[in-house]
Amino acid sequence: MRYSIVIRILCAVILGWLAAAGLPAQTPAPSSNLPQTYSFTATESLIGPEMTVKGNRNGSKELIERIAVPRPGVANPFHDRVLYDFQAHRIYTTNLTSNLCTTQEYGSPNAPMFDPIGGSQEMVGDFASHPPKVVRTESVNGIAARLVEIDLPDNQGKYRIWLDAKYNFVLKFAAALQGAPETTQIEVKQLSYAPSPAALFTPPAGCAQVGGAATANGGHFEVSAEVDIPTQTYEFGGAASNAAGAQPAAPPAAAGAGKVTAVRLHLVPESYSGPCPAKVQLVAEITTDGPGKVWYQFQAGAVAKNGPSEGEVGFGAAGTQSVTLDGAFRTTPMVPNTSFLASMKDKDGNHGPLNVSSGPVKYNVTCAGQSPPK
Repeated sequence: MRYSIVIRILCAVILGWLAAAGLPAQTPAPSSNLPQTYSFTATESLIGPEMTVKGNRNGSKELIERIAVPRPGVANPFHDRVLYDFQAHRIYTTNLTSNLCTTQEYGSPNAPMFDPIGGSQEMVGDFASHPPKVVRTESVNGIAARLVEIDLPDNQGKYRIWLDAKYNFVLKFAAALQGAPETTQIEVKQLSYAPSPAALFTPPAGCAQVGGAATANGGHFEVSAEVDIPTQTYEFGGAASNAAGAQPAAPPAAAGAGKVTAVRLHLVPESYSGPCPAKVQLVAEITTDGPGKVWYQFQAGAVAKNGPSEGEVGFGAAGTQSVTLDGAFRTTPMVPNTSFLASMKDKDGNHGPLNVSSGPVKYNVTCAGQSPPK
């Protein structure tokens, strides 16, 4: 996949529900020629804990800074900067908590995760041919926007999406699901199209070389026990990379004796056609290279959970263990995939920000009387 999983999820959600609802197109459609020079500040919690994200882009270079919002029990919130050089196909990652710096090949010509502007290229292209129905025009933190509201079937809730009035990328995304209060999961707080200072895009010195190649949605990294590589966080898909050959520029933060090296996820059953609600199990396998406590989270998507989606499991030695979440299909899903995250807890009981992901796991479900989305 060439683009951010956050934007892809939004694209699938928006376009899927618009098509299912038969909403008419609105013309003329805004321009889909995205700018190449901009800076922004946003908050994002669509995948994982809430973060403040700052981005600066001047053409072929972009700097993304990610700052985890402090949470109770988390002593050192995640904070890093990632410099992308699209022309040289290279990234430089600096963990501002542990002062570890790494550099790696970047295998995508597209903008990285957490960039709501550059990461929207495919979505705005789809909007050019399928413009959404707009409820009204509004302002998001002083930025002109067009509001799209989507009522989910069977009283499952509602999405509200604010699209930039000129370029059509997502400025704000909010969801109110199954009677819960509305929560904002993406919001651009500040936006400018002025060039950023050139000094921001100077690569840091002394970064350790990391093997493999990162992608716009992060890749799936197998991390050695000796090196803590804070590359992409809460990102899915992409080809596997092996970071075992890296030499750290500074000692990594204290962690458990082992590391999570792989996770796998499957659904039982993986295919279903019939009356809903219908029972399903999400079965995940976690593999570690040593002992410790592993935090995990099922990101169940359209599966209604019948238990806690987050928990921990203890490992006395390297090996593989399974965890299961019971759930149900209530309606034919518009985005038929789910995923699973896991990471070893450190000595203070904290986990992440480097989580190992199953990537999006697809399934095939059609509830009686409800056609699958096209």
